[in-house]
Amino acid sequence: MIETTIGSIKGLINWISAPYYFVSLSIILIWAMLRWRGWAKPRAFALVFLAFAGFYVVSTLDHNFRKIVVKADNIPIAGMLFMVIFFIWLALRQAFHNDERIAAGKGPMEASESKDKLLCWPHLVYTEFICLILLTVVLLAWSILIQAPI
Repeated sequence: MIETTIGSIKGLINWISAPYYFVSLSIILIWAMLRWRGWAKPRAFALVFLAFAGFYVVSTLDHNFRKIVVKADNIPIAGMLFMVIFFIWLALRQAFHNDERIAAGKGPMEASESKDKLLCWPHLVYTEFICLILLTVVLLAWSILIQAPI
């Protein structure tokens, strides 16, 4: 019974992943995301994100999927899935918020944040340099720990 259920779920996922269905469903999903803005609220997004994360974790119960995902080459891709979802949500949430502000007669959030001019040198360059050093250390440690291929 459980094997047939798992087989049907895999069959459904394979069917949805076919390019002609996947692209069509993606276009419909993007249209729905732009049409109905309620999902952009933090609580609604948290539920969607947790559902995706739960689905991902349950998917790792499959031996072949887990073998592919934990391979050193594929770890960044797996992390990127979660980051892309989060940053698309964040960008659209800010865009929706700016639309509401403009409709109310206010300017976008960026216009009201600061009127002061901040020069690139040394403020931005210094911050970017610190980020570069920290990211280099993180990537170096990560590549040593997971024995990343060259």
